[in-house]
Amino acid sequence: MKRKVYIILTMSLLSGLGLMVLDFLSSSRTEFRVPPGFNPTVVELSEGPRQDESVFQGELAVPSVVQFFLQSDAEGNKEIWIRSASEVLGSPTREIYMVVGEFTGSSSVSVPLFMDAGRYSVHITHEQVEGQVLIATKETALEPQEFSRLLRIHQGDLDNPPPGYAEVFSISLQGLTCQDETMHTLSLTRAQEVGLAVYTSARQGMVRLDLVGQSSSYYGLVTEESWINDQLQTTLSPGKYVFKLTCADADGEVRVYLKQ
Repeated sequence: MKRKVYIILTMSLLSGLGLMVLDFLSSSRTEFRVPPGFNPTVVELSEGPRQDESVFQGELAVPSVVQFFLQSDAEGNKEIWIRSASEVLGSPTREIYMVVGEFTGSSSVSVPLFMDAGRYSVHITHEQVEGQVLIATKETALEPQEFSRLLRIHQGDLDNPPPGYAEVFSISLQGLTCQDETMHTLSLTRAQEVGLAVYTSARQGMVRLDLVGQSSSYYGLVTEESWINDQLQTTLSPGKYVFKLTCADADGEVRVYLKQ
């Protein structure tokens, strides 16, 4: 079964590890599936249209990673905003915008955000339609040293990988223009669990790094609007996986670390 994980950055604002739309074609897509440990909120779309209406608020006593899991059984796009009163690491903004289509079963929109202590709120805009939107969250406190490590990356010091991760490659984006250019090839002779940590210090221009393989692909590991993709754990099938870079008018660099 061919698997694709899209870390889609076609949003105006994004942060943290990136947005992932998970779509496993062999699984059922007819119901909401809240992951263990998540706190669900269901919005009934048939009650009437909403324009930037507040759904709920959260309060973080300490820096945390807040995981958002979204599904909907209704056709059409639903607009979700996550607004933070404090810094969101890996993002140039404190407002994260997502568009949620019809995703149920094993198909979802998921984004983990590294957020400093403080209040955040979730808002929705949609037309009146039959169906619902599920917005589930899970808050996990970050150790102070872990938050400090991520903050250094957020501020542009990319030489701060997690323990056990080794640098695969780095490239300066200054004066570089390319389209899907191969930067590095990862060859696996057996199925293997790997960890990826991908960072960029680009603050202008356009940049996108993808990992493309025959059986699985990860698109938009980092972009100019999503600077940190930290400790992405995945199991890759045997074969070749190519890191491809697209950039123009960007500054800074891209750095990739791997744990095998």
